[in-house]
Amino acid sequence: MKDRPSPPPITEPKKMKQQDRGRCVSLAVIALLHGGPMVSSAWAATATYANARYGYRVSYPADLLVAEPESDSGDGRKFHARRGHAELLAWASENVLEQTPADLARHSEHECGGRPASYKIVKPTLVAVSCVSPAGIMFYQKTLIRGGVLTAIRMTYPAAERSVWDGVVTQISRSMAAGIGE
Repeated sequence: MKDRPSPPPITEPKKMKQQDRGRCVSLAVIALLHGGPMVSSAWAATATYANARYGYRVSYPADLLVAEPESDSGDGRKFHARRGHAELLAWASENVLEQTPADLARHSEHECGGRPASYKIVKPTLVAVSCVSPAGIMFYQKTLIRGGVLTAIRMTYPAAERSVWDGVVTQISRSMAAGIGE
C-alpha cells in the first residue's frame, strides 16, 4: 500500500505591513462570500458533518481536520488540525436572545481584540466577520440566520499558517448549509 504524501510544511510567511495584512484578510473574506477560491485545492478526503438536531451540514477536509465528538447537547462539533494549530467550530442554536444581525456582528468582532474587523458583512440572513487578532490569529465567523435558528462556523488559525488554511476556510464556508431547526 502506498503511503500518502505528507502535506507541505507550514512555514512563516514574509513579514507584511499592517495595511497589507488587512487587505489580504479582506480579499480572503470577499472570496469566501462570493464563492471564489483563494487557492485551487482539492481535498484528498472530504467528509460532511450533518447535525441531526438542527439539520445543518458543513463539509471539511478529513485529511486536514480531525472531528472531535459531538457536543453533549447535540448542537455542534469541534475539529482540530492534524498538523498545525487550526480549529474549526460548527454549531447552531435557537436565537433566544433575539439578537439582530448587527448584534451578532458586534459579538463576533470581540475576537478582533479591539481592532476593527478587516471585513464585515451584515445582512438579514447572513453575518460574516474576519480579522487578525493582536496575537496574530486569523479569525473568521459566518452565521446563517433562518427561522429563529443561528447556524455558525468559526475558524481560527495562526497567521503563519495562512498558506494552508485560507483556501480551506473558503471551501468550508461555501459548503455550509443551514438546517430547519428542531
